[in-house]
Amino acid sequence: MAQRGHKVLTYAFRQMAKEDLKYIMEQHEDVESLEFKNEICSDMTYLCTFGLDDPIRSTVQESIQLIKYGTTIQDKIDM
Repeated sequence: MAQRGHKVLTYAFRQMAKEDLKYIMEQHEDVESLEFKNEICSDMTYLCTFGLDDPIRSTVQESIQLIKYGTTIQDKIDM
């Protein structure tokens, strides 16, 4: 799917008591850490995987050129 330009999404869930979630969150200062994510995501039940069509927007080429040459969108607006 990704090779055809689709965004690939997977859904899964895990039932957990609020107290368990609170305990896990208290054990990790950074909820963006890999350790936190691994603990939260363990023992999940897979539901499905699907792809969303994500066509290239018409402004992509212009955005690439702006970034490539160090021009920001705000610079262009101010011109």
